[in-house]
Amino acid sequence: MPIELRKEVLRTVMAAVGEGVMVWSVPAGVLVTCNEAAARILGVERSELEGRTLDFPWQIANEDGLPLPQNARGAYLAVRSGQSQPSAVIRVTRPDGSHAWVRSQSVVLRDALDQPYSVVTTFVDLTPLRELGEQLKALADRRAHVMLGADVGTWELDLTTGRALRNQRWASILGHTLEEIEPSLAAFTDRIHPDDHLASTAAMSAGFRDGEPFVFQCRAKHKDGRWVWVQVRGTVVQRGPDGRANGVAGVLLDIDAQMRTEESLRATLAENERLVRELQVAFDNIRKLEGLLPICMYCKSIRDDVGAWSSVEAYVSTRVDVAFSHGICPDCFGKHVDEM
Repeated sequence: MPIELRKEVLRTVMAAVGEGVMVWSVPAGVLVTCNEAAARILGVERSELEGRTLDFPWQIANEDGLPLPQNARGAYLAVRSGQSQPSAVIRVTRPDGSHAWVRSQSVVLRDALDQPYSVVTTFVDLTPLRELGEQLKALADRRAHVMLGADVGTWELDLTTGRALRNQRWASILGHTLEEIEPSLAAFTDRIHPDDHLASTAAMSAGFRDGEPFVFQCRAKHKDGRWVWVQVRGTVVQRGPDGRANGVAGVLLDIDAQMRTEESLRATLAENERLVRELQVAFDNIRKLEGLLPICMYCKSIRDDVGAWSSVEAYVSTRVDVAFSHGICPDCFGKHVDEM
């Protein structure tokens, strides 16, 4: 194939690909040509790029954002050593001050005598992905700060691997450090009170299966051996191609003090209701003694509602919770004892 035709084929291929392509001469290290994608990614006109050398003051940093020395850059190493260089993520500063994140790789081309005659550097634009990653990280940081301020435990569960991620607050609610909690679902379900276990696991399973948000309350085993009340909230956050839930996330709330207060309140109300019932019975008995009592003028027996006669002691004791003791008043003592 004539050399001019080969050059035309190369230009056509370079123009068609979405990756940036730069061709360097060896050993001069001059940028012979590049495609429009390279110019667009780097924010420079193609005419400005072509003709630059490796000694041009490119502002390049490594993946951590630290300046990358010239003798550590892929294209420079490939041109100077004659050896292809593996891919690496770098940051290039554009003329307008913005950054282009790319994954770059330099390949050495050799002639029939195995002598290097050119280096082709290709790079993929990672800038949108990098910016998205930074936005997600910022969002995750904000969420972490919100959760910290809200004093709630957070958890995430990968249903495909069974691995769980939790924050320190989740562990501290149960009296543990995060390192003491196994990163699995069982680390929680094994701590649920036996009386609450069936309903709690059923609520979680239904949420995993149906994809609906779920919430339940249960007692969980604290590190010191006591049972503490917690509330679990969760929802599906990731699904597979088949629509099934792959990831679930939620929060763990410490509601022990609230539940203890409610239990104490219920006990107080129950005691109050018992006292009210006793008072009602007492009032009913008192009402039975109200009004006129038919009493015998001689023996002092009392006639009840059904016409039966009984002593005062018997009549009163059946209607009021009292007992009688017998004694002698001063008048009777003087009258009857003196007679004896």
